[in-house]
Amino acid sequence: MKLDFQPKARKDITFGRKRNSHSCLCHICRGQIQFEAPSELVDAFIDGRVALFAGAGISSESPDVLRETFYETINFILGNKDQSRPFPDVMEDLCKTPGGRPALIERIQAHFQYIYSHREIYDRATRFHRQLATFFPIDTIITTNWDTYFEDECGATAFVGDKDIALWEVASRKVLKIHGTVANFGSIVATRTDYRKCARRLEKGVLGKFLTSLLAMRPVVFIGYSLRDEDFLQIYNATRKRLAEFHRQAYFVAPSITDVERTRLQAMGLRLIETDGEYFVAQLKEHAQSVRCICPDEMYDDVGELLSIVFDSNTWLRKTFKIKKHPQYLVSAWYLDGLQHALERILRLRKTGEYSDLHKLVATARSYYSFAKKFLRDRKFDDAAYSEGYADGMLFASLRPEEKLFPPLFFYFGGCRTSSRSVYKRAINKLPARYKRANSFLKGIANKYEDADMVILHRAQLSLGRYLEEEMD
Repeated sequence: MKLDFQPKARKDITFGRKRNSHSCLCHICRGQIQFEAPSELVDAFIDGRVALFAGAGISSESPDVLRETFYETINFILGNKDQSRPFPDVMEDLCKTPGGRPALIERIQAHFQYIYSHREIYDRATRFHRQLATFFPIDTIITTNWDTYFEDECGATAFVGDKDIALWEVASRKVLKIHGTVANFGSIVATRTDYRKCARRLEKGVLGKFLTSLLAMRPVVFIGYSLRDEDFLQIYNATRKRLAEFHRQAYFVAPSITDVERTRLQAMGLRLIETDGEYFVAQLKEHAQSVRCICPDEMYDDVGELLSIVFDSNTWLRKTFKIKKHPQYLVSAWYLDGLQHALERILRLRKTGEYSDLHKLVATARSYYSFAKKFLRDRKFDDAAYSEGYADGMLFASLRPEEKLFPPLFFYFGGCRTSSRSVYKRAINKLPARYKRANSFLKGIANKYEDADMVILHRAQLSLGRYLEEEMD
């Protein structure tokens, strides 16, 4: 019997729907074109094994952001009618005017300040970044953009110079900025002179060698990038030549590719995917939710809705009950503090995608349920109630949309869990009997304060050292 050990051929996966005569033609929807992507690329995206190369086309220089690009604005200032001159040559011309290089930097700064000052424009410029943010497996980004959108919207750490590379592994998500950043004016690469210096630096420096290794080790996906910068092409082409048949397949994503560009890009060995960059990421992310434990972005809306309810419940609780008469209400108050802090943390770290990881949510919930039991064992009732609330918050975020049930808003040891204010009010005087060991602890806290209206909050912090050691043992 002959055994066939040949691997099965991998197939392309189709994403999105075909456009028809009823399809929307707005500036966002017209680029959302059905596309195919090889399963190898899809798997690499889901596993976080790609290097994402982002250009100005998914940022401030997209034609959907401003009526004039920065390049067109500088050409207008210089009185240039020729719109075909290379970008660095036009920037060089501006630096030769009486204003010199400071004039260029001022124009760059004013350009990004204008975008930031208009919420609608800023939202269009960062549409791609916000989509990418919650796709937590993607942790390596390369860009020639000067803006700080990957830092601001995706929680990425910027790496600009050779010395930065030594700390690459410290950051969870990183963006390699080979043309500098507006956060450091001296690092900006814009003029023809800058490009020559950058090419030499990339050829001989640590950053360039590191970039070469990324191109060699990971499939690269170019999004919003024209692939015309000479300094980068020098490294890219040299890497392809050295690796020969071992060079990894690279991909080029754009919503509209002319025949001339198609010929040029295919000659570079690129596989072309014709669709909008933000739509491309959105579709891959939706697919990832079906094959890996990635939470849908709607989870953050649910968390925000619950957080609003928690705020309201916490206010009602502390206004309705006083510490001297009903110290037992503190258990619910601490529980709500934990629930609130968990939900706030999830929303605050949305841009990092940390809590889009279902495994992270479930593991955190389990840890805090375990801490709650240990705090209860050691009669640290404030920390026990807080941990219970924190765990409930994480568990809520982990539930699928069809499973979503709000956690209880009022809590007491011994199994009292309800979201009804009337039920809680009727039960408040009976709570001490539900778990007698907490009574002396709560009365002791109440006796410390003479002010009956005193509000006691649980800090967003726990002393977990001992309990973490127990888990390791």
